[in-house]
Amino acid sequence: MKVLVLGSSGMIGTAVSAELIVRGHEVIAGVRSNSTSEHPRSVVVDVRDEATLVRAAVETDAIMSCIGGAGRGDHDVVVDAVAPLLTAAKQTRSGRLLVVGGAGSLFDGPKQRLDASDFDPGSRPSALAQKAALEALRERGDAVDWVYLSPSDVIGPGPATGAVVLGEDTLLRGRDGESFVTTGDFAVAFVDELEHPRHHRERFTVRTLR
Repeated sequence: MKVLVLGSSGMIGTAVSAELIVRGHEVIAGVRSNSTSEHPRSVVVDVRDEATLVRAAVETDAIMSCIGGAGRGDHDVVVDAVAPLLTAAKQTRSGRLLVVGGAGSLFDGPKQRLDASDFDPGSRPSALAQKAALEALRERGDAVDWVYLSPSDVIGPGPATGAVVLGEDTLLRGRDGESFVTTGDFAVAFVDELEHPRHHRERFTVRTLR
């Protein structure tokens, strides 16, 4: 497949792009400027601008959005991008939109993770923005085959272990209470969903077993 990957230079986007390439897919890296891409095929895209996204999406098979914005303090970009992404996804061959989300809106007991007393205050703006993005997809995405993948409570660099568990709207924890996923395992779950769709207009999550 030819896949438009947005946020391809970030920690998750890099892992996703690598997994796609290993499996023989063609990655078109959507970047903010030509100077930020190491991919042989890239296109400058403003994810808030519908026209540039549509042009980038035409003749691709799907969009995989790995944008975050937290590193630049631009938390709302994930919300602002929803409408343009939904429009652009309609121009792809499959009509699929796969979105990297956050873990803060996963339920951990009766509360969402972001409302827990031990949730990192510094991560709250990003978590709230990711929650709003998921809500926007649910409200506006009826005409698009979208999916939103939340990581575990912690995601960190690491290879694909092949030992994972998938869930839906609840934070996945081990017996010791740990909730962690490697970037490799996350990327595998994300690309598996591209190749063999199991989730439609919904969120799912993944945890590394260790």
